[in-house]
Amino acid sequence: MFFSRSNLEKVLRGKKTQTRRLSDKYQVGYQYNIRTWIYEKGLARIRITGKRQERLGAISEEDLKREGYDSREALAKDWVNFYAKKMGWHPELKVWVYDFVLVEAPVGKPLPPLARYAEEDYIVQVSQRTVPK
Repeated sequence: MFFSRSNLEKVLRGKKTQTRRLSDKYQVGYQYNIRTWIYEKGLARIRITGKRQERLGAISEEDLKREGYDSREALAKDWVNFYAKKMGWHPELKVWVYDFVLVEAPVGKPLPPLARYAEEDYIVQVSQRTVPK
């Protein structure tokens, strides 16, 4: 699971508690490390609290806020930037919606700089699944 740098910052500030993905591999109750790039130690941890499938364009105003956006247009722009190599914005596309909570975050530490070879700022990865307690 990848996040843009700006979305990582929203997660850490508590402004983003939901994400839409093409993959259904993340499981409710599991925790995942958030990383800015693949070879870095986890910066924070999230726990998936909900999972459902819906059309990409069916997002409600309430869910837009959970995603950390003020408008569908802003979400659509980021979606296209994030998935540009795979696809654009298609409102009828079925996606997985994940609700999550931040369970561990860095205290008083700045985020590391972006990897110099990264494309723009779309390089945050969540990985290393752990079994829920």
